[in-house]
Amino acid sequence: MTASIRTNVLPSQANAIFEDSSFFRRHPDVLLPTLSDVKAECAMQNSSALSEAMRPPPVMHESLGLVVKFGRMRQVHGVTVEDCWPRMTEEQKGVLWNNLMDMVSKLRTLSRDSPHPLISRIDGSALYDVEVNGNGDKRPWTGPFDSVKALHDWFAMTSKMGFEAIWPGRTLEEIPDGFRHLFPDDSKVVFTHGDLHPTNIMVNPDSPGQIVAIID
Repeated sequence: MTASIRTNVLPSQANAIFEDSSFFRRHPDVLLPTLSDVKAECAMQNSSALSEAMRPPPVMHESLGLVVKFGRMRQVHGVTVEDCWPRMTEEQKGVLWNNLMDMVSKLRTLSRDSPHPLISRIDGSALYDVEVNGNGDKRPWTGPFDSVKALHDWFAMTSKMGFEAIWPGRTLEEIPDGFRHLFPDDSKVVFTHGDLHPTNIMVNPDSPGQIVAIID
């Protein structure tokens, strides 16, 4: 069974209040407790050690019929694979590779239930792939595309940019393409990371085979 990402129902703003939730239907004129209120109530209901933990116990607001769960975020501590690769053992590199393959495989099982185009960024906007658009490449950002064929047509067309000097007087559409037939238009589309690079993979400095985060 695969998970489904419904990006069309996600709020676009940094903070959102869902006013159609059951809480506001029961208490239309009541404001939610602030973070300061929740932390103060947590300190009153629990010992100091528990209230300061990374995952404190839920806080009960009995007068509101509300239970608040919260946590404290910790900055990711690690080093990039690029930094530690030269001093990693072959065994550590093997562990890292297996862990990375497992994480990427799980990413590829995600599906998307939204009106966005088939091939796009997670928010439906144009793609950016460092292999396609990076390194000073003049090609525009990619898509979004409604089909694999549309992506392959775009890639085949833009790959001919600069060939006008060899075929004077011809447009890109008129320049022969000897590679388009090699792109299978029935390819499966999966969720993935657009720039999986050693600088974007964070590992535990004491156990570099252990991935602590994939960023960017």
